[in-house]
Parts: sequence; C-alpha cells; structure tokens
Amino acid sequence: LFLFIVPGVLLAIRWAVATPIVMLEGLGPRAAMRRSRELVEGHRKDVFVVLANIWIRTLIAWLVFTFLILGFASGTSHPGIAAWFGGVLAAALVTPYAAHALNVVYYRLTEPDTPLIPDGHVPAWNSVWREHDAAES
Repeated sequence: LFLFIVPGVLLAIRWAVATPIVMLEGLGPRAAMRRSRELVEGHRKDVFVVLANIWIRTLIAWLVFTFLILGFASGTSHPGIAAWFGGVLAAALVTPYAAHALNVVYYRLTEPDTPLIPDGHVPAWNSVWREHDAAES
C-alpha cells in the first residue's frame, strides 16, 4: 500500500496544474504534464497543501453522503453500493471547488505578482436579459 500511495501523491503534486495548462495554454497532454512539473518545481509543499485540502473535503463529503444514504436505506444488505454512490455524490459536489483551487494554484505559479483582486473599478457585466427588457420597454 505504501509503495502505491506515496508515488501517487508525488505524481498528483507534479501534475496538479496540467488541466489548467491544457485549457489555458492550449498544450497537449504530454506537454502540459511537462509544463506542470516545471511550474510546481520549488512549490511542492504549497501544492500538496491545496491537494490535501481538496482530498479532505472530498473525504468529508463522501462520509456524510454515505452515512446519509445508509441512514435512509436502513437495513440495506449492500453497504458497498451506498459507499460507491456516496463517493459519486461527493465527487460531484467537490469537483467545482477542486477545479477552482487548481486554477488559483496555476495563476499563482504563472503570475505571482498579479493581485487576486484588481485595483480600481472593474466594468460591470451587461446582462442579456437586462438589454432584452430595455428593448421591450
């Protein structure tokens, strides 16, 4: 077990920002994994903290959903199915958070001097519905 978990965690750290690289830089999978390794170099501890945060949140959500499912289906003879379904629900809940967290890591690694919240006034987004309502009036 130890021989699989430690290398898996190290590879997860190494390739943590590969998906944002594919999406934002347009690189292919192999080039993105190579670039991710370059970006993470020297920041492994920080990336591990973010990944651990994601994994802990996923674990908590999985436990909550699994126990809720087992509570509603009391007397079930298939707790493995409840655990699987709880994992599916937990992954669906935590995946948007994970994607956002890893995008923040990507931007902090590629543009460390750019502020997270820009200074000054940010122009407001014009809603399509607001324009539609104004045209009808």
